[in-house]
Amino acid sequence: MSRRSWAAGLAAVLAIGHAGTQAAPDPRRMPAAPASPVEHHDPDLQTCQPQVLLKAWSLQLQAYGDQPEVVLQRLRTLQRDMATETLNRCIQRGLLSRADARQLAQQMGLEGGGAPQSSGSPASSQRP
Repeated sequence: MSRRSWAAGLAAVLAIGHAGTQAAPDPRRMPAAPASPVEHHDPDLQTCQPQVLLKAWSLQLQAYGDQPEVVLQRLRTLQRDMATETLNRCIQRGLLSRADARQLAQQMGLEGGGAPQSSGSPASSQRP
């Protein structure tokens, strides 16, 4: 067997062997993970009780106290958005008055006192 034919044969074997193996996926070229489906919780009369809402607000982030500040800030933003949405849904379902929702929002720091506000603040608007 000549050197040239041996090299060609080796190249063919390597090409066949390489075609049968798959390289590890490149994470830079991987598609983004699919978005999680949005689920809306319809609060009931028990959920919309002011004392229940305040207790939940005060306890929700306690388990995450050991996390870095950047994580806590993101969790606070999510908590604020969820609380605002819950208050709005309680109002929409007639389970909480606007005045009570406004007072709860102030106690939670959702409005007033320079606290960050969500665009759907229960004191400023009611979502359809």
